[in-house]
Amino acid sequence: MYSILLDFDGTLIRSDGTIEYNDVNLFKKIIEENNVCVVSSSSFNSLQKFKNKYKLNIDIVSTSSGVALINNKTITNLIPKIIINTLINEFNDYIYTAFGEYNEKAFIFKYHDRIKLLYPKKESYISNQLEFDVASITFVIKKTKASQFINKIETLELNYRIISSDRYRDVISIFRDSVSKSDAYYLLKDEYVNQKIIGVSDSYYDIDMISKCDIKVAMQNADSKLKEIADYVTVFDNDNGGAIKLLYDICHLK
Repeated sequence: MYSILLDFDGTLIRSDGTIEYNDVNLFKKIIEENNVCVVSSSSFNSLQKFKNKYKLNIDIVSTSSGVALINNKTITNLIPKIIINTLINEFNDYIYTAFGEYNEKAFIFKYHDRIKLLYPKKESYISNQLEFDVASITFVIKKTKASQFINKIETLELNYRIISSDRYRDVISIFRDSVSKSDAYYLLKDEYVNQKIIGVSDSYYDIDMISKCDIKVAMQNADSKLKEIADYVTVFDNDNGGAIKLLYDICHLK
């Protein structure tokens, strides 16, 4: 029996977001005998819908939502709304805009034209107060107050990243120690003790996760750097069930 860390987009699902019928049946056979965890930046709700659609008994890690469901245990690492509202209230006059999301709910503070494409009004919760905890939130703040703003973030023991900066403003992303793809490896390792872990992905950005696994699998459509560290490369790409077919073979090797 293995624990399997399986990337979602470009790996498990086809370009149209589905799995071919015969591959679903093969996938269910893998799940019957192994612990499978789908890891993705897609929202937790989206992954739950996918799981329910195909009636799959799998674990889920959503890095964007900051939520994991491992062996029926829910693990979250969100920023409490009270902390974000403290920042908003204290720096209200110096914030151009702020935006964040959790489980397909988008929050916008001081809605601006520049984020209309990212968060259309009809899909966003627009308010001066945040009413739900978030996995991360991004502030666009006046340059003159950026250092003071960062000092406040540090006192709240939050992580931050300066995404961009110009003469007038800094764009700062704030987050907790997230439920990341690498975290997913440790979650599985702690929950399913003494099982070898298979990692499968197509993305260069998953190298850290894949490199920790006992068996490393790169998709045929994967980045060349990922293929270099892989023990196996799938014969077929994600549009042709490559991950499922190779996992089935690996799990049934004697």
